[in-house]
Amino acid sequence: MRRFAFALCFCLTAGAGQAFPGFYDKLVEKYAFAPDSAAAKAKCQVCHDGKPPRLNIFGKQVKGALAPDMVLSPEVLAKIGAEDANGDGKTNDEDLAAGALPGGAGSTKSNAPGARSEREDDDDDDDEEGEEHTAPSSTSTELIPKHSMHPAMAHFPLALWAVAAFFELFGRYRKQKSYHDIAIANLGIGLIASIVTIGTGIAAMLRLGYWPLTANPMIIHLALASGSTLLALGAWSQRKKDGLGFLILLCLSAGSVLLAGHFGGDMVFAQ
Repeated sequence: MRRFAFALCFCLTAGAGQAFPGFYDKLVEKYAFAPDSAAAKAKCQVCHDGKPPRLNIFGKQVKGALAPDMVLSPEVLAKIGAEDANGDGKTNDEDLAAGALPGGAGSTKSNAPGARSEREDDDDDDDEEGEEHTAPSSTSTELIPKHSMHPAMAHFPLALWAVAAFFELFGRYRKQKSYHDIAIANLGIGLIASIVTIGTGIAAMLRLGYWPLTANPMIIHLALASGSTLLALGAWSQRKKDGLGFLILLCLSAGSVLLAGHFGGDMVFAQ
């Protein structure tokens, strides 16, 4: 009974994997926004138009200046600091130093009559280049958000397979078969949850307009998520054997799904 209670408490308190936008922190570090400034209140919308991953004008400038390592360094900010993303006559550096938005959501390239919005130009660029397929902003009136609940569902296989690997390792250390049974239960429930997770992932990809062949984070995310599922299936097939095959496949599956979750979060927040 104590073992069951311990296992239940561990499962209920297992931390959810989250990804946090680091770019905003870099902007705060460089420009020291006042807490009540527009930039401080906008947070992710300093670079994004509405909800990520759609970028505003300034966000596109940042993305174009980034190195392949996707690190927002002082050198990157210096490259675009002298530019004027929103066409207000002030440089990006001047806007940010004042706590203003250099390319706020829905901003235009010009205030002149007949000027086209950044959203319209963005749509045209996507059609012409056929490379960037960013997502339309979700609205609060949508019954089902455009991410189709995939981020929420992804936490189930992520947490369950990680917990399964933990209990399998702990059970082998303590030489108690009951922990092996707990690991098998978590693995099985995670496999069931992965069916829904895969379905919502495909729905989110289609609804948000991602195209995996032109989006590197998506390719990595898909590869790791698919690999972790296959490894979990392999571990399930070895669950009744006493060898190391079950342990190895289970640990590889847990590691792969954790990385898949990381790149999934990075795909949304690090653009």
